[in-house]
Amino acid sequence: GVKYIYTGPAGLEEVYDLYIYLPGAPLDELPERFLDWASIGLTDDDTTPTVTFTSASQSGAEDVGTMTVTAQISAVSGQTVTVPFTVTGSATDTSDYSISASPITIAAGSSTGTATITVVNDVLSEADETVVLTMGSPTNATQGATTVHTATITDNDSQPSVTFTAASQT
Repeated sequence: GVKYIYTGPAGLEEVYDLYIYLPGAPLDELPERFLDWASIGLTDDDTTPTVTFTSASQSGAEDVGTMTVTAQISAVSGQTVTVPFTVTGSATDTSDYSISASPITIAAGSSTGTATITVVNDVLSEADETVVLTMGSPTNATQGATTVHTATITDNDSQPSVTFTAASQT
């Protein structure tokens, strides 16, 4: 961050604090009066990072509990990155799963953020179902290679059986 050095006048009149900017430190940590004085020398020349889902797919049985979808940026940023997403697929929200709210947030200084899918373990025999997350336009980053993630919920319930109650009818 910013290193604060407190000094006496030492040959300078009316100097009480000396601020030293360390390259890579967040600019929002600097006092306003320093930014006004030093703004001509501080430019952000970092390239904009890309953000991608770390995998295109995963699967888990209904009793898995949760599945995690991770968004990762190509380089740690001094800015918070938000990754909006939409949800589609064959699974039904609330009866088959719930999901953390969009967007995924990657805090400044971090490289990943997550969305959590909580799977409902129902008792219905049904086909496997999908939850598909599609990345929208991120802020403070651009889209990378993997922008769609498909989570497949595999059914863990037995097939129902049908039996007759009588062998014949008169």
